[in-house]
Amino acid sequence: MRTQLDLNLVRVVLTFDHKPVADENGDVVRGVKGAVQLVPNADRKEYIVFDTHKDAPKGFALKVAAKSKSFLVQVRVGSQVIKTKLGDVKEFPKLSDAYKAGFDALEAIRKTGRNPNTIRKERQLDEYSLQEAFDYYRDYLVNERKPPAKPNSLKALDKAIKKFAPWLDRRVVDITTDDIKSRFKTLYKAAPTATEQAFRWASSAVDRKILNDKLASATKGQLPAIIQNPFEILTLNQMYRDRKQLEEDYKKRRARNPLNVMAGEEENLSAFLNTLWDKRGLRRTGCDYLLLGLLWGCRKSEHAQLQWKEKLAPADVPNTSWVDLKKNEVFFYDTKNGISHSLHLGPFAKKLLQERQEWMAELQDTEKLGKRANFVFPAESPVSKTGHYSSPQELLASIREDAGIEKLSMHDLRRTAGRVCESLDFSESMIRNILNHGTRNVTARYTEAERKRIAEHVERLEQEIISRCPRMWNALRPLNMTPMKQTVWTPKPLRNNKPKNQAGEAVA
Repeated sequence: MRTQLDLNLVRVVLTFDHKPVADENGDVVRGVKGAVQLVPNADRKEYIVFDTHKDAPKGFALKVAAKSKSFLVQVRVGSQVIKTKLGDVKEFPKLSDAYKAGFDALEAIRKTGRNPNTIRKERQLDEYSLQEAFDYYRDYLVNERKPPAKPNSLKALDKAIKKFAPWLDRRVVDITTDDIKSRFKTLYKAAPTATEQAFRWASSAVDRKILNDKLASATKGQLPAIIQNPFEILTLNQMYRDRKQLEEDYKKRRARNPLNVMAGEEENLSAFLNTLWDKRGLRRTGCDYLLLGLLWGCRKSEHAQLQWKEKLAPADVPNTSWVDLKKNEVFFYDTKNGISHSLHLGPFAKKLLQERQEWMAELQDTEKLGKRANFVFPAESPVSKTGHYSSPQELLASIREDAGIEKLSMHDLRRTAGRVCESLDFSESMIRNILNHGTRNVTARYTEAERKRIAEHVERLEQEIISRCPRMWNALRPLNMTPMKQTVWTPKPLRNNKPKNQAGEAVA
């Protein structure tokens, strides 16, 4: 179709819902007063209207799609037709601006015989800024990598990019190794770990762009513009800390603080469990969340999303984290290392979860949990976006203070489970299986004998932890286990123990 375009026609009259009527010659039909005749766009297909204005470039047209309108030029070069997009209609205040872009595109086509947009996409790496390298890498992580990067990884990448704010508009080829070493040293003084992570992200982003450049150049029989990543100078000069140096720094900064599990004056696992049990009456969901996280040795994000399996639709079971009390199993879907993880439910954890179910059933009558009741640890707010509990920091700080523990994080509870495994002389492979460490075989490949052996070790781990708090042991023990003698426990005055609502944090 073709007609003389004007701004009103472009911005208002021509829409995706209605398209112009064209005669047998392809000319848009206009009424007596010049109004364009329109009909409903029944087949919902995008359409193109070429501009016949005397000032318009050859092949200048408007493309109307479902969600956008854009200008383009279309011209024949030899046996091929080149169609190149000039930009969205909103980018051009006047038609004359779009015409100028059209003439520029036609000139580029005349000189090269190719689509200027294609040439732009094929620019060598030396024309790319660091920001564009990061954007390319992020697109790869989200849209091409299998499996795609997780949200937390993308957040880490975005934080890393901010550290390069002064460099983002610079071409990669202009960033020298001296620049990189100098900025690394400067940032490292204030935040060594964050700096190392940021520069590793940058190195990976540029690596990915260089690899793409090499492949694109090879198909054309050309040499790539850059064959070496300037960020590799940090590795070459051994400016990153090695494993031994990291461990030493962690010790100096006390970055890792698992609870002490060996008997003696320094043992504080008992104090943690007793304090948690004291608070459980008023902060039930939070305390159960922390306790089960310790018993399972899982990452905080993994068990927060657990749902009751019987409330799931069959189609949702394979790709959802759940608890199955009938089969004594807890399943963590798509964990941090990309491997879904299944774990046996020991008797103490099962008893705790059974009590949770009963208690939440009573709570449903008063609190009206709605869909939040599908979660093992429902959120406090009825308008929660996730629907599940996810904020144990304040409660953990309260327990830490009342138990006299200097430092303790959620991940330290996972480390504590690992330390207990070591104290029980579990093999390294068994500890990896229980804690879902590294790259192990998927759970579904275990033989029945292996499953049974892992289950036995899970129960030993659970019993060793719970035994440090006799009150907890006696409350949760199965009937076939002997009660423990009650020990004297004198807690410190508890702080901040008022429940946030009547549910006492089962909905917190």
